Amino acid sequence: GAGEPTIAAGAILSKDGQHYTSILNQRTLNLDGTLRFSFANNEKGVEMQNGATIRVRSGGLVDFTNNAPITATGTGGTIEVQAGGVYRKSAGTGTNALSNLVTFNNHGTVEALSGTLEVSGGTSTGTFTAAAGKAITFVGSTHTLNAGASINGTGSTRIVSTLTLNAPATLNNLGINGTLNGPGTSTLTGTGCWWENWSSTISG
Repeated sequence: GAGEPTIAAGAILSKDGQHYTSILNQRTLNLDGTLRFSFANNEKGVEMQNGATIRVRSGGLVDFTNNAPITATGTGGTIEVQAGGVYRKSAGTGTNALSNLVTFNNHGTVEALSGTLEVSGGTSTGTFTAAAGKAITFVGSTHTLNAGASINGTGSTRIVSTLTLNAPATLNNLGINGTLNGPGTSTLTGTGCWWENWSSTISG
């Protein structure tokens, strides 16, 4: 259907089922409140199907307290973090995998406060922050950072796809198993800058 369910400000929708993957098919889920992945079992998350969208609006939050994945089938879906919205991994020492079939657009805030948080291909003008010892990994198709986007924090940035910089960016503890390109100036900092594969490329 064409309806758009909304989680109201102050409300929390918990994904805490141990044995079943929740499916979002075609619909757009608007978050003015919180979508929390909370069950201790980390195997089951959300599957996006056929153009489904998770829209994190101003004041909204996606909060991973485990290592649940977001998978996709069919034509996949889109995660849209709007200005004032937050997409966060607050607990769980593993990785929250994100399907290559999901487009990820960040115009708000992405935070890895624990473990590793994956970000798939898309376009962003928002901020990405990885805390010390944590990581944000760019996966899937090309992710483009436009003016206004920034990568902050003392954690690691990993590229296993293509990251295109259309604006200056500082990349801390960079690991490349893909391509870093674009006209934007990249500043590499930290002690962990490395090529993970000889076919990795820095250009632009």
